[in-house]
Amino acid sequence: MDRFVIHKKPRVERSPPNADPVSKAAEEEGEEKEESDSERENREGARAEVALPEHLVDVNTASTATATSSTPSDLSQTPAEGPRRPVLRRYPATRVGQQDRFFNRKWYEENIWLEYSILKDCAFCFACRHFSRVGSHGEKAAFIQNGYHNWRKATEQPVELKRLSDTRWSCQYSALWAVQKTLPVILAILKDIKLQPHARRSTDARALLSLIDEEFILHLILFEDLFRTAKFMSDTLQSPNLLLETATDLAYSVITTIKEKRTEDTWRAIWSKAKGLCAKVGVAPQKPPHERRQSQPPHHLQDFIVEAPIETEHPTMSSPDALRTSSFYPVIDRLVNEMTRRFSTEAGAVLTGTSALNPKHATFLQKESLFPMAQHYGIREDNLLAEIHQVHRLLERKEEQGVTVSSTRVFGLA
Repeated sequence: MDRFVIHKKPRVERSPPNADPVSKAAEEEGEEKEESDSERENREGARAEVALPEHLVDVNTASTATATSSTPSDLSQTPAEGPRRPVLRRYPATRVGQQDRFFNRKWYEENIWLEYSILKDCAFCFACRHFSRVGSHGEKAAFIQNGYHNWRKATEQPVELKRLSDTRWSCQYSALWAVQKTLPVILAILKDIKLQPHARRSTDARALLSLIDEEFILHLILFEDLFRTAKFMSDTLQSPNLLLETATDLAYSVITTIKEKRTEDTWRAIWSKAKGLCAKVGVAPQKPPHERRQSQPPHHLQDFIVEAPIETEHPTMSSPDALRTSSFYPVIDRLVNEMTRRFSTEAGAVLTGTSALNPKHATFLQKESLFPMAQHYGIREDNLLAEIHQVHRLLERKEEQGVTVSSTRVFGLA
């Protein structure tokens, strides 16, 4: 390991001609001693033992290795391998200002998608690398190709509440996550506003505080968990480079994942997390409501089919069975049914046919891919074959003219 230590040459200062030989020798001896102490510290730091898995490179040799490709060799190469997360005693440090910044292994627990490359000293997104197309996330491909290395900003990004005017799906998940992370601060600010002399602001703060109860926190945890599962699909579907036929496969995988959450174990985990957050922010348990006479349904709704209960006893956190039946199961069922309706077999056939109209796609102008979409729009098979034949002739003519066909706009069809 000594070959990696850069030995600094001691700075030799010329002494005056009449300098004392004894003091000169003492100065040289002191410089050699300082140099030996410095070298000893470098050797001891370089020889620190690091427990690495067999498929990873030693951290001492990784500093001299340079990744020749965009993807380092010490990361997962296939989805079946799972994210590679080396646990080191000490990660390589980067000098930022007056402090040393380095990767923190505690981030593994907070982000299940995170993997770390020793070769590049960078963090990567496991799901983004294996399930996203190149360029699908815009020009910034830090977590996919280049790796993220700015440790100073890794945890210093401020958490802000989202406005309702933001993008719908990203606003929904980001708003839930932001409220969950900043709930203690929100409660403290509302309590402070409630004591202010401004009557209107004090009334609004008092009303908001009355709404933030244990049931609110339970639904906050529930929706944050479900929307986190669907957020990756939402971001992928908005990519301009997405192959449309893969959207159905992605939707089916998300639907399956959400269905698997409809278990007692998932409910108990959400219930326990909600109770813990209530204790953390100081939300007192609700008292069960007083018994009251069961009211009759309104007269003007007697001739209609009502899907939701009109007047029922309000469930409380002291009744987990009631909340599981009235909130947990219905929310999952509604979400699964809506996604299944939007990504049905018929819709998947139309998406496959749409991809067959792209000249860059492998199924371009294939009858098997176009016929389901033609049936959906009421086009007969003989008319479809005639149109495909004409497009092939137009394609040959464009190629003879030296025109590279990359879009159907070349044919004047769009």
